[in-house]
Amino acid sequence: PSDRMEGRFADETVWRPKEYFIELWQRIPAGNATIQNIQKSGLSFTGELTEPRARELLKKHNDAKAPTDNQLEKLRDAGVNTETIVNRSQAKTLIKVIEKKQRTENEKLECAAKRVADSQQILTIESKLASLSAQILTIAPHWVPRKFMDLEPLEEYLGLVMEALDYASLSNEASLQGGPFYCPTRPGDDYYLEFTGNISSNELRSFQGKLFESYLKKGGEEFDHLSLLKESFTNLEVSKL
Repeated sequence: PSDRMEGRFADETVWRPKEYFIELWQRIPAGNATIQNIQKSGLSFTGELTEPRARELLKKHNDAKAPTDNQLEKLRDAGVNTETIVNRSQAKTLIKVIEKKQRTENEKLECAAKRVADSQQILTIESKLASLSAQILTIAPHWVPRKFMDLEPLEEYLGLVMEALDYASLSNEASLQGGPFYCPTRPGDDYYLEFTGNISSNELRSFQGKLFESYLKKGGEEFDHLSLLKESFTNLEVSKL
């Protein structure tokens, strides 16, 4: 009822609101096939017979009939005493309740099976993170891997950690002195890095650690590399090309 939509018949050019079609449907005379079904069922009616009213009469008539063999079989399979079921409507309602309960139980079983399967993969991924820790702690000594209860976010996190570690490892002495330096958050600007003396291994590891942690935090390389350079190296001079 709250949907805002419009429609039109194929031979019309004017669009009409949904309420127009609902009202139109309520006024449509019963079709020949529906009338024949009414007559076969021995139903009587007074006044104008519209298609919606005719269908409602047929539905009530069919619902009041004895349960079908198929309905009774479904109920018996579910352990229901079918002697208490008097009509199709009652059987239909009860079957819906049973099927909903069965779906809920099946979903619980599937979730439990998934948790068992996922737990094995979670242990494998946590073991992989633990094996990476030795390398990561050399550049980021305060890093602690995050904990996840579900497999999917843990898998994503492992991928991000591996990306961050590779990204940090590529920033070595050769790459820093190998040409113009580009910072992703400063588009269009290239910089020249000049070190007065040798690059300290401790400062290089500190810079790599900052890269690693920033990459994890941002989920990629979109962070200020230039500021991290200036924080990490005491003998660095930066000039814009």
